[in-house]
Amino acid sequence: MKKIIILLFFAQSILGQEVNTIYYGDNYNITSKDSAVYLRNYIYDSISKKYKFEEFLFFKAPFDFIKSGELTSINPEIKDGKFEWKNSLGDKVVCIYKKNMFFDIVEYKDENDSLLEPVYEYWMIDSINECDRKLKLFSEKFSNDLLNSGEIDMKFINSKTYVLFVVDKDGAISDAKILRGVEDKFNKSIIDKLVKYKFPPMTFKGKRVKVLFAMPVIINK
Repeated sequence: MKKIIILLFFAQSILGQEVNTIYYGDNYNITSKDSAVYLRNYIYDSISKKYKFEEFLFFKAPFDFIKSGELTSINPEIKDGKFEWKNSLGDKVVCIYKKNMFFDIVEYKDENDSLLEPVYEYWMIDSINECDRKLKLFSEKFSNDLLNSGEIDMKFINSKTYVLFVVDKDGAISDAKILRGVEDKFNKSIIDKLVKYKFPPMTFKGKRVKVLFAMPVIINK
């Protein structure tokens, strides 16, 4: 896929459309090639009147594809059209933006290219502020329950672990994994306990959907 993407830009360059490149640092600040973490190639499509781009991790070879999309403006960026990326689960997400607003996921596939039920990012769903509040309360409750379980080794007091998980339509938790942990045994105990909990179901356009979350587990005494 990486080769096809790069060849696409070369082909359009040959046809007379200029390929432009922007280099970004780790905070997506525009930087020099020598300091770049991400690389974005883009062209202006005179037919659709949109800027079409593809992004890659620049410091790895061959470059790892991150995402692609369509913009009606570069500065400021205004999203309009189809976007594709891989989420933290490794699944391919294709969604639509309309007038700089997220519209919906139109295709969701696993690494084997099999169609799956979409898993939405938390920023896509209804009532984001309420969701943030619920996640904060859930994180605090889970961390306290873990501390009060009597199963925590004292060396993990004041530790911070980040966990990724999916909240299903009924609030059940699945696909939990450690993003940044402490020790394997402690990490496993967090996952084993987390999947027994339930989170308030989330909605998109009023319908219950699966949602992907990342959450800190902070053990403070």
